[in-house]
Amino acid sequence: ADRSDPARFRDEVLAEVRRRACAQVLSRFLQRNGVTPSRKLALEYLTKIDKKVPAEFAGRSVAEREKLADDPDMQLEAAWRSYVDRVAPEAVNVTDAEVEAAYRLNQRRFLLPARAQIAVIEIAKSRAGALEAARSARARLLQAENFDRVAAELSPDGVTVPTVKVLELYMATGPDAKTNTVSEVLEDEGHYFVVKLKERGTLTFVSLEKASPLLREELAAKKRAVLLRTVLARMLYFKTINF
Repeated sequence: ADRSDPARFRDEVLAEVRRRACAQVLSRFLQRNGVTPSRKLALEYLTKIDKKVPAEFAGRSVAEREKLADDPDMQLEAAWRSYVDRVAPEAVNVTDAEVEAAYRLNQRRFLLPARAQIAVIEIAKSRAGALEAARSARARLLQAENFDRVAAELSPDGVTVPTVKVLELYMATGPDAKTNTVSEVLEDEGHYFVVKLKERGTLTFVSLEKASPLLREELAAKKRAVLLRTVLARMLYFKTINF
């Protein structure tokens, strides 16, 4: 907190005290009712959510999910979800009409960019001479060598990174709009890529059917948050919290 502004410092300290008090009270309440916040519970919760993300979107990686599961606040959220789903599922029930309304109001969120059709050569950075191999692949493709032959030789294990993520890397470079062009050597944390554009895409929307599982989960989460605020307000009204 910034101590140079006493009023702001006071507000930040009070907000942190309230946050800790709520977390402490909620954790004790949940444990008394047979639900213990844990990394395992958080990881299960996050995995369920991520499975509801439409396949057209790039979701969280396993590493991102594992890291988020270590967050005590996420562990509390997962435990609260488990408790509410067990004792009061009707309180967070989401109707089809609510899902459809949310989809219509937020339809731009489900607008997909013009997704191109691409062919990818992927080379792991852990491999000896990886960058040189990627540059060699690009040079050979620029000489009109057959893509499948180059890929089979230099990328025999195929592509392990989701194509949608490679496409995002590719589109971020502002590629040439012409088909059959070859990208520069692209990279993420663990791989080099060479991309060949096969076909330009068109703008489309993720359908309501595909978006529904994620929207339903998000709407239920909002209802759980409202319920939690009500429950915490009641529990904290006459309670003294010691730190």
